[in-house]
Amino acid sequence: AEGTARDLFLAGDHAGALKEYDRLLEITPLSGRYELGRAQCFLKMGNKDAALAALEKAVTLDPKLPDAHYHLAVLYQERGEEEKSQRERQAFDELEAIGENKTGF
Repeated sequence: AEGTARDLFLAGDHAGALKEYDRLLEITPLSGRYELGRAQCFLKMGNKDAALAALEKAVTLDPKLPDAHYHLAVLYQERGEEEKSQRERQAFDELEAIGENKTGF
């Protein structure tokens, strides 16, 4: 099911992908990954306020989503919220420093 949302997104059907992510969230309401998917759709559709809300929810549900922290840092910076932007950049940097298949040592 997530593949359908991703395929629609990659095909440029952001509204269709958003509907799929909404449907997926009905099944799995605590998925940060699906909230991130919604946020990316909102960003592509130019709805930054909805994207911000979805990203904030995504990192609350799953603090280990580097892309969510990255997009939050950008949106906060655009809004002039430097302290929040810096916090999200730091979270992103820390997650990227210990990526998949790395031990952190």
